[in-house]
Amino acid sequence: MNFKKLPDLIGEFLRHTVIQNILSRPYSANKFSYKGGLMKLKIFISFLFLYIVFPAADIPAQSSEGYTLIWNADHGYHMFDVCFSPDGKKILAIEGTVSANSVKLFDALSGQLIWSKNAAAEFGRFSPDMSKVYIGGASTLALNISDGSQIWINNQPADCLDLNNQGTHIVVGKETDRVNGKVVMIRTSDGSKVWEGTTKGPVNSIKFSYDGSKVISGGGDLSDREAILWSSINGTKIWTHLSGPIIYTVNFSPDGNSIIVGTDWQVITMLNAASGSVGWTHTLIERFLDSGFTPDSKKVFLSSNNSYIRVFDVTTGALQWDKVINGSNSHNVIRSSPDGTRLATGSSDKYLNVFDMADGTTLFRGLHNSQVNRLNYSYDGTRIVTGTFYGGKVSVWQKDGTVHVNEFPSTLPDTYQLFQNYPNPFNPATVISYQIPSYAFVRLRVYDILGNEVAALVDKEQHAGFYSVTFNAKNLTSGIYFYRLEAGSFSEAKKLILVK
Repeated sequence: MNFKKLPDLIGEFLRHTVIQNILSRPYSANKFSYKGGLMKLKIFISFLFLYIVFPAADIPAQSSEGYTLIWNADHGYHMFDVCFSPDGKKILAIEGTVSANSVKLFDALSGQLIWSKNAAAEFGRFSPDMSKVYIGGASTLALNISDGSQIWINNQPADCLDLNNQGTHIVVGKETDRVNGKVVMIRTSDGSKVWEGTTKGPVNSIKFSYDGSKVISGGGDLSDREAILWSSINGTKIWTHLSGPIIYTVNFSPDGNSIIVGTDWQVITMLNAASGSVGWTHTLIERFLDSGFTPDSKKVFLSSNNSYIRVFDVTTGALQWDKVINGSNSHNVIRSSPDGTRLATGSSDKYLNVFDMADGTTLFRGLHNSQVNRLNYSYDGTRIVTGTFYGGKVSVWQKDGTVHVNEFPSTLPDTYQLFQNYPNPFNPATVISYQIPSYAFVRLRVYDILGNEVAALVDKEQHAGFYSVTFNAKNLTSGIYFYRLEAGSFSEAKKLILVK
C-alpha cells in the first residue's frame, strides 16, 4: 500500500466538493449540495479504494510534456558518473559511499543490475565496441563488460578523464603537488603510457578533439591558470592560453575549430583552436561549471553556480538566450541532445530540466530525491540517465511516444506477454511493456471505461523481441483506463489508473 498521497487526495476532494460548491454560489445560496456532495464522496471513496488496493509506486513529479521515469534505483551516497552504452542497452554508473566507491553496470531498460565491482573510481566510459569499460579515479583501469573482471590497470590517478572517439586512447589530468599538475596519455589496448606532460596548477578539465588528434586541458591554482593545447601523438604543447581566474571547464567544438574556456569567476572565452587567439570573451557574475557545443558547432552553452544557463553564438559571441531557474543555486551539468534541438541540465534544486535549444523554452522538469549532478543522453536522444549527489540514485527518463526494443536477456521470448504498466497509478505518463515471440502485426491501444479508444500507441509490424512504449495522458481526466495488446492471434488487456 502507498499512503503517501492520501493527504493530497483528501485535499483534492475537499477542494472540488465543499469549497468549490460554496465559492461558486452567491452568499445567500452558500449551502453544500447534499446529493452532489454524496455522489462525489462515493466517487472519492471508490477511487481511494482503488488507489490503496492496486500496486502503487510513488508518482514521479512531471510537467505536461517531455519524459517519463522508466526506473530508478538507490545505490550508494553519491553518483560520480552515469552514461549509456553506444547501443543504449546498458548504463555505467560510478557510485560513492562513506566507506568505498564502486562501478555498476545496469540493463538500461529494466534497471536490472548486471554486475558490481569495488573500485576507487570517479569516471567511466564505454569502449566504442562495447567490450570494455574504462574507469578513472585512484588509478586508471579497463574492465570486461561481460562480468566486470579487470583487463589492465595503470596506477596513474585521474582528477579528470576523456576517451577519444576512436576508442584507442584515454587522456587523464591530475594534480601532483597542489601547485602543479600533469596530463597523461594512455593506450586502451594494454594500459601503457604513451606520453606525459606537466602543467602549472592542477588540471580541472580535459577533452579530446573530435578527430582525436589534439587534447585541450584547463586548470590552475591561486597563481597559475592556463589552458594548454596538446598533440595527442607525442604530447607537444601547441599553444598555451593564460587565464585570470582558475579554469573549470574546457571543450572542443565538433568541427575542431573552436575551444570554449569557462572559469571560476566571471570570465568565459572562445579560442581559435588552431592558433589559441581569442575570438571573444564575456565577463559575467557566475562560476562556470560545465560546457558544450551543439552538433553543428554553431552554438556553445554553459552552466553556472548562479542559477543561469547561457547559450551563445560561437562565431560572434552574441547571447542567444539565457535562463534562470528559481530555487536552483547551480546547474551542475549540461548536455545537448544528439540532434541539437534540446538542452538538458541537472540542477541543485533536485530537477532534471529540458529546454528548447532554439529559444530556451522550458519543456520538462523532473523531480529527484537530491541534487542532480550527472546526466547523459542515449545516443538516439530518446532517453536521459541522471545521477544524484547526496542521494545516490540512478534514474532513466524516456521521451514520450518512443518505443524501445529491450534485448535483455539476450534470448528472444517464446510467448506473448503484456506486462503491467509502471508506474501505476500514474500522472501524467506511464510505460507499457510487452513481448512477442515472432514477427507479427502489433496493435497497442488505450480505452476509457466505456470502451472508447483514447490512444493508439503501436500500429505496425514488429520482429520478435521485448518492447516498451510511453503513454502520456496529459489531456485525459483522472480515472480507470484499459490498454489492449493484439499481435497475431494473441489479445490481452490490463487496467491502468490515472491520478491527477
